[in-house]
Amino acid sequence: MQKMNELFGKRVINQLTGNQVAIVREVVLDSAARQILALILTSEHSREEQVVRMENVLGMGEFVVIDGARPLQSSAGDSEIVALRKSAQQITGKKLMSVTGDHVGTVGDMHVGRNGIIVGFELKHGMFSSTDPQAFRAVDVQTVGADAVIVNTPHPIALSLLAAEVDSVEVRHVDSFANDRAERVA
Repeated sequence: MQKMNELFGKRVINQLTGNQVAIVREVVLDSAARQILALILTSEHSREEQVVRMENVLGMGEFVVIDGARPLQSSAGDSEIVALRKSAQQITGKKLMSVTGDHVGTVGDMHVGRNGIIVGFELKHGMFSSTDPQAFRAVDVQTVGADAVIVNTPHPIALSLLAAEVDSVEVRHVDSFANDRAERVA
């Protein structure tokens, strides 16, 4: 699990060559699915922005590793990406409100799993952050609107608990994938 804002500026590595091919400039979200749809990349070798869709992202950690067998595409040539970028809105800094109308804070950041799915919205209480950051699970977010993010519960959880939940789910997913693959080979 990592913060969405930490993706900006990450180096993008081609899995086949091991070479850095770009850096992440922008993240394109599919708001309805609450996941990253694509990353907009820039390169020192090209002025044109390029796009890599999440299905071509092999991993997101300290670096972003992409499928080297698929060439990067121009972001301007992808009509879905162009439309999403035009309608995009800033989520970090939006008011977090409960369905009962209580202001519970602002969105400090969003957290994503390795698959690009948004798993939580970090809560910010003002200028001073808590030593134990808190978040709302993505499933507890009812609406992301132009003016506010509405949550079903006014009670956030510890960010460390969210991270443990995500790690547990991702480990089960990897184990399941490995078992399915082993069964097909056998």
